[in-house]
Amino acid sequence: MLEAIAAGEIDVGFVNHYYLYRFLDEDPGFPVANRFYTDGDPGALVNVAGAGVIATTDNTDAAQDLVSCLLSTEAQEYFAQTNYELPVIDEVAPWADLPRLDSLELPAFDLNLLADLDGTVDMMVAVGAL
Repeated sequence: MLEAIAAGEIDVGFVNHYYLYRFLDEDPGFPVANRFYTDGDPGALVNVAGAGVIATTDNTDAAQDLVSCLLSTEAQEYFAQTNYELPVIDEVAPWADLPRLDSLELPAFDLNLLADLDGTVDMMVAVGAL
């Protein structure tokens, strides 16, 4: 999709931001830009990945150690600088011009509504996005 935008074949695409940063890391002049919304616009949607410890685990200490490791400065720097993810701790800066997560005014949107792929595609067609 990003290559099609760069080639002028399409005008816009919906991608996770880090795909573009992979191109920009190799070629800072790659002619595509991400758009980050700050006003609650649906374009500010953030896909969330999470970690937690289930109450029924027999390995509570190990599970909590893993979560702590994932939230450590070292791990967050790796995710931010290598995978171009948004860091979730204040001590780590985002890669390049990527905004901080807390600077985005996210839309009030239930991500569970996107669990139905066919319904999601229908919705995107209805609004002219596809």
